[in-house]
Amino acid sequence: MMRMMRMKVKVRHRKGLTLAGGRIADRAFGRGGTPGNCRSKNWAKRNKYQDHEEYRPLFALLIVLLVVGALLVILVPRMGQSATNANINACKSNIDVINTQIELYKAEAGLWPTALTDVTTDPNYFRDGEPTCPFGTPYTMGPNHRIVEHSH
Repeated sequence: MMRMMRMKVKVRHRKGLTLAGGRIADRAFGRGGTPGNCRSKNWAKRNKYQDHEEYRPLFALLIVLLVVGALLVILVPRMGQSATNANINACKSNIDVINTQIELYKAEAGLWPTALTDVTTDPNYFRDGEPTCPFGTPYTMGPNHRIVEHSH
């Protein structure tokens, strides 16, 4: 619009001012147009929608944020469930390892251990120390010389 104001007026026209290049400056709209179409309804509607084109990137960003938000709503609870399932499986694996070491103790010593600490504190059976439950529940040995399963 500023560009059009700087142009020199060439000839006076009955609907407006004819500018250099044959364009007409419309007095009603304050915009340039083509001769004959400067006040048509289609011209005004077309520009009304073109005025909102500057918001198109914002709408695209809003759509992307909505999609990412929906994915996060779906995935975050599943990640929490995955961590819980992994801890449950780790606990079951620890129980299997301890039971295997109890049986190895029986095979080597010839008798069952009297307490769980006989096996878990011996570095011959657990070099890295006693396995612990990921949930913090202590392991206990039952009367059948097996680790009692506990629920989480």
